[in-house]
Amino acid sequence: MDDVSAPPAAAPPRRKGGRPTRRSAEEIGRRIMAASRKLFLVHGFAGTSMDAVAAEAQVSKATLYARHQDKEALFQALALDVLETLMKRAEAPEISAVRLPLRVRLEALAEQIIQVQTVPEVQALIRALLLESERFPSLGLLLRDEGRRRGVERVRNLLASAPEAAGRGGEELMRDAEIFLQLFAPPPPTPAMEPQEHVAIQARLRAEKAYRVAFFLRGFGGKG
Repeated sequence: MDDVSAPPAAAPPRRKGGRPTRRSAEEIGRRIMAASRKLFLVHGFAGTSMDAVAAEAQVSKATLYARHQDKEALFQALALDVLETLMKRAEAPEISAVRLPLRVRLEALAEQIIQVQTVPEVQALIRALLLESERFPSLGLLLRDEGRRRGVERVRNLLASAPEAAGRGGEELMRDAEIFLQLFAPPPPTPAMEPQEHVAIQARLRAEKAYRVAFFLRGFGGKG
C-alpha cells in the first residue's frame, strides 16, 4: 500500500545577503555605539580610528561607513547617545511626582544635574571635545546646544506641571528653565582641570543646593 502521508514541510529558505533585519540592524547599531564609547572615551578622538571601531564592533568597514560617513559623524552620534543615556538615567521618582512641593522636586532635579556632571563618561566626552574643539568646532557646539536644549525642555516640563506655573506662558517657562539651569551650571571645564577640582565643584553645588533652589523659587513666584 502506498504511503499517502504528507511530505514534511520544507524549511524556510535561508536569508542570503541583502538588507539586515530590523533586529539585526539595531544590534549592529548597539555594537557600534559600545565600541565607540570604549575607544573614543579611552583614547580620545585623535587616538581612535574608524578601522579600530569597526574591528571592536565586529562589523565591516563598509557597514560602519554606511551608517556614519566619517569619524566626526560617528563622534557626533556617540555624543547624542551619551546624552540620551544620561537623560534616561537621571530620572528620580521625586522629579515627576506632581503631588510633591515644587521645592522638593527641584531639589531632586538639581541633585541629578550635579551627579551627571561627574559621570566618568561625561568627563571623558568633554575632554575629547576640548582637545578637538579647534579642528572640529561643530562637535562642541553639538553637545552644548543639544544638551542645553534637552535640559531646558526637561526643567520647563517640570515647572509647567506645578501649580505655581499658573498663568505663565511658554516663553516665560523657557526663560525660567534656563535661569534654573544656570544656577547649577559648573564653570567651563579645561583640559588642565584635575579630578579633585570636579569633586570640589560638585561638593560646593550640593552644599548650596537648597539655597539656590530657594533663590530660584523667590524669583519664580512660588513659596516651595
